[in-house]
Amino acid sequence: MSNIQVSINARQRCIIFALLQAEGHLTLQSLAKQTSLSPRIIRYNLDTVRAWFRSQNVALIARPGYGLELDAPRAVRRRLLNQISEADESQLILTRGQRQRITLFELLTAEKPITYQRLSINEGISRSTIIHDVNAMQAWLNVHQLTLKRTPNKGSRILGSELSRRFALLNLIREELGEGKWFSLWFDPSLGPVLDKSLPPNLEKYLKRLPFAFAQTAVHHVENMMGERLALYSRVEVLVYLAITIDALQQGSFHAKLEETPDPGPCPEMQVSRFVFAEINRKYNLEPSEAEQRLLAICLLGSKWELDDRARTDNAQPNASQLGEVSVQYASEIVRLCSSQLHPLLWVDHDLLTSLARHLKPVIHRIRYNLPIVNHNADEVRHAFPEVYRSARAAVWMIERDLGKPVSHEELGYLTLYLAAALNRLRTRDRQNHRVVLLGDGVRAKALYLKSRLEFEFPNLEVTAIRSGNTIEPELLAETDLILSMIPNLTPDTGDVPIIVTSPFLRPAEKRLLQNWISEREQQLHRIVPRPAESPTLVDLLTPQTIAFAPRAGSWQQVVELASQPLLEIGAIRPQYCTAMIKVIEEYGPYMVLAPGVIMLHARPVDGVNQLCLSMLRLDQGVPFDEETGPIDIAFVLGATDDHSHIDALLQLSQLIEQPAFCEALRRAQRPADVLRAIWTYSMEMQRG
Repeated sequence: MSNIQVSINARQRCIIFALLQAEGHLTLQSLAKQTSLSPRIIRYNLDTVRAWFRSQNVALIARPGYGLELDAPRAVRRRLLNQISEADESQLILTRGQRQRITLFELLTAEKPITYQRLSINEGISRSTIIHDVNAMQAWLNVHQLTLKRTPNKGSRILGSELSRRFALLNLIREELGEGKWFSLWFDPSLGPVLDKSLPPNLEKYLKRLPFAFAQTAVHHVENMMGERLALYSRVEVLVYLAITIDALQQGSFHAKLEETPDPGPCPEMQVSRFVFAEINRKYNLEPSEAEQRLLAICLLGSKWELDDRARTDNAQPNASQLGEVSVQYASEIVRLCSSQLHPLLWVDHDLLTSLARHLKPVIHRIRYNLPIVNHNADEVRHAFPEVYRSARAAVWMIERDLGKPVSHEELGYLTLYLAAALNRLRTRDRQNHRVVLLGDGVRAKALYLKSRLEFEFPNLEVTAIRSGNTIEPELLAETDLILSMIPNLTPDTGDVPIIVTSPFLRPAEKRLLQNWISEREQQLHRIVPRPAESPTLVDLLTPQTIAFAPRAGSWQQVVELASQPLLEIGAIRPQYCTAMIKVIEEYGPYMVLAPGVIMLHARPVDGVNQLCLSMLRLDQGVPFDEETGPIDIAFVLGATDDHSHIDALLQLSQLIEQPAFCEALRRAQRPADVLRAIWTYSMEMQRG
């Protein structure tokens, strides 16, 4: 038979290809490993696969406990392998996403306008379907600073810089491959795990001609000259970018757009770029332009570099010379603003400040040069942490002002994860037993968020290290009880140490896997803290019972005790919470002064909070907490129980405190009703203003 008579999709084509290549029988598990599909997906598609083989007069035999096997001689297998390999898009059933990616691939690799009719012929997709997909494709292109322009009687083409085109092509490949196969490009640049016939044929042919092996060597040269190792995330990105660039030079295409390339100025990345292109010239006899060298330098500026956990301490202040003064300044502003809206202790979370500064260093360049920031979890993050996302949105004002460009939704998703991780750390108990190593792709936001979720959800787990890629040092492995990998389908050799694949969000199924592992080790279930259903407002928390007045206090420690007394009386906090607040001030100083004479007292939720609460103390005569703050005459005590339920009330209070007239109204108050009336009055004015 010359044509495929039974319509199949890309997954079914992948399964058929694996079965034709097998020497004997394949179990469901071995077939899943070869195809990077789950056994459930394979079972779902087997009926269509069996029907396709039946149309070719070949029997697919399935025996319980034995597996799957084809009843076909080698000559028939070779014929069917050629047939399945030569199939084009018109012979496959495509998902909507695949269909759009195929169309985008055609447009991104076309130097001249191409009509919808020609696209329809090339791809086997109806013209009306392509037109129907235009809006979704344009939304995707917007992320990459590209525009789809249609000219009557001439066709459609993609407009934008060459750098944007290359990164769009790069991310299109990433989306089609999926995370597992995308990262496998680094570990096997021969495309072994990729060429399993699960890809659209045109894209597969394009990938085959890209020089990944040479590009990997070039990436190693980059790392050697920079004296650092790229994070896995950026290793693959630079690898694919170089391969696409070499192919573009070989094809002699898209040179006209290079004139728009910005100049990054003198920097180590530019020097490294010149060396890399000298190697490309030596290997391929290609003369790169100055603009090409600038493009690679910009790509390197926007890359993430590996972090050695052993070389850092959790309480170390950010080193501006290592992180960059600008990124430290932006991180400090984000932490300052968010600590007033989310929780005061964020201000003294040095790990948050260091992580944000390190994260923002390449991000600043990505925003400046319009490099796309990919975050497929951004919508999920915004939905899971709406208050934190809102605070992050407001906190990036300085970045947007200085760069003159908006911070993308995708980047806000990463910033939200850093903040959510810090909030989760506040709820972590100081009791950890089992040693865990996290394996990720180099995006530290995801690793840190998973670390914080683990330490809260599973207090007896201790994350001892975070690694990028699929290798762990033998000495670290010897001291590890469990490995959690965020990279699917990459299974490093861990010896006897078990490995569990999970997402950064610890979804219910992933929690059950961890629960089962912990149960087997210590025969007990972990404790889950229920989350409140609603977030109370300021007037829900600040009631007549939690507002106190006093003429004076003998010391700042007594201010803490007097302000805590209403909450102790109603059982909202325990006495140790008062002690913990005093220790916070002794260690860090009275850093949470909201306005002259106004302070927010606080400690961690696990230090003795029984329920979400807020109290206020107003003194007739202020008490100095140190030489710099001046006398404090209004003290609030915040007792938070989790990472979100207090945020609405705290945000409202911080906005009110910014108004001097509101603070004066609190100082004039003689009874709790006066305080509550001031809150209502100035809240209404804010809403009207």
